[in-house]
Amino acid sequence: MAMTIQPPRLDTARLERDIPLAEALAMAGGGGGALEGYAFSGQQAAGLSLEGAELRGCLLTGCRLAGLRMDRIYLRDCVLKGCDLSGVHALDAALRRCELRDCKLSGANFTGCVLEEVRFADCVAEQAAFAEASVRGVSFENCRLAGAELSAWRARGSFAFAGCDLRGANFSRTALKGQDLTGCEIEGIALAGGELRGAKVTALQACELARLLGVEIV
Repeated sequence: MAMTIQPPRLDTARLERDIPLAEALAMAGGGGGALEGYAFSGQQAAGLSLEGAELRGCLLTGCRLAGLRMDRIYLRDCVLKGCDLSGVHALDAALRRCELRDCKLSGANFTGCVLEEVRFADCVAEQAAFAEASVRGVSFENCRLAGAELSAWRARGSFAFAGCDLRGANFSRTALKGQDLTGCEIEGIALAGGELRGAKVTALQACELARLLGVEIV
C-alpha cells in the first residue's frame, strides 16, 4: 500500500560531527537536555541508560546501540541508517518523523511505543515487540518481522506493510482492515478472531489463513 509519510526535517549540512557518540548519549541520558543537530557514523555505545532521553534532528549511520536501555526515549526528525539496535529495551518510546533504514532491531522491545510518521525500510526486526503501539502514518517496507509482537495496536491513522516477512507474527487485537498483504509472507500469523476482516490477501494466502482459523477446504 502506497503511503505518504512526512520525512524527517533534517538539515544534514548543519549537523555537528565532532562529539563522540558515547559522550553525547551519556549527556542526553543524564538529564543534560535534548541532543539536537548531531551526526554520528560508525560509532558504538555500550552500558548506557538512555531512559527519558530526547534526540532531535540527529543522523546515525552504522552505529551500534545493541542492548541499551532507552525506556521513554523520544526521537524526533531523526534518521538511523545501518544501525544495530538489537535487544534494546525501549518501553513507551516515542518516534515522530523518523526513518530507520537497514537497521537491526531483532529482539528489541518497543512495547507501548508511539509511532507517528515513521518509515522502517529494509530492517531486520525478527522477534521484536511493538505490542500496544499507538500508530499514525507508519510504514514497514521490505522488513523481516517474523515472530514479531504486533498485537493490540491503537491506530490513530494509516499504517502499512509492503513486501514484509510477517511469518509467525502476532496480530491479535490489531485491526488489519484496508491492509494489502498480498506482497507479504503471512504464514502462521497469530490472530484472535476478526483482525483480517477487510484486508486484501491472495487466494493462496486465503487458503493458508483458512487452515489457520480451522476452516476445512474441500
